[in-house]
Amino acid sequence: MSIVASAIFKPDHTVLCARVYAPRSRSSIVSLIDTANKQIQLIQQASGTLQLEEHTIVYQKVQEQLLLVIAEDEANIQEANFLLELLSQSLDCATDPFESLSILDELSAGGQANEFLISNRNVKGRLEMHSETERKFLEERKQKAEQAEIVRKQREAEIAKQQGTDGLLNAGLRFIGFGGKPKQPQGHGIDEAELVRLRMKAQQKQEPEEVEKKVEEEESDEEFRVKKRVEEEVTVVRQRKGRELKSRKVARVE
Repeated sequence: MSIVASAIFKPDHTVLCARVYAPRSRSSIVSLIDTANKQIQLIQQASGTLQLEEHTIVYQKVQEQLLLVIAEDEANIQEANFLLELLSQSLDCATDPFESLSILDELSAGGQANEFLISNRNVKGRLEMHSETERKFLEERKQKAEQAEIVRKQREAEIAKQQGTDGLLNAGLRFIGFGGKPKQPQGHGIDEAELVRLRMKAQQKQEPEEVEKKVEEEESDEEFRVKKRVEEEVTVVRQRKGRELKSRKVARVE
């Protein structure tokens, strides 16, 4: 958007400061600003848009001061209004005409709207949108958590109430003799039939071990008898050989 000029008017409708950006004659720009100011005073609106001499004029009154931006006829009205909005927000910082001029120069460089500020406005809008979405999400999550907590407490209260009722009923039954303490299991707690089965299984497992042990003992006795018999036979053979040797020696001596 090409800006032709911008101006700030004092409450008495005189110009506080102005900045001309287009290569136009000073007299024509001054005449254009003066004409725009007079028409705005006749309209008596706080803000608006005018079409004047093939120019688009946007204006806004802030604290009894009139802010005026004159742009070319094909100007983007949305950008012009945004530039005017930034100018009105920054005007509170201006304490004299020189600061007001600095504000004009900052918001419109060389007759062009500050695209950085305009893009930042879009970013700010998106951030605000995301922030609002996040805020709603957090509120919904908080409400769900609170509802879940209420349900949990109600459930706990119902359980406690039920347990209290059962306790009173049992106490009443015990008092009149129809109730008593629950029987506690005694002993090993194993069913009798299961116990018999386990004993038979253990006995069946023990019998093969005893038979095997008996067989081993019998085999040991047999080995002992065989060994003793062999030793006796060896002794007899040795004695016989000894007698034969002795007889041979006697025969040789004779």
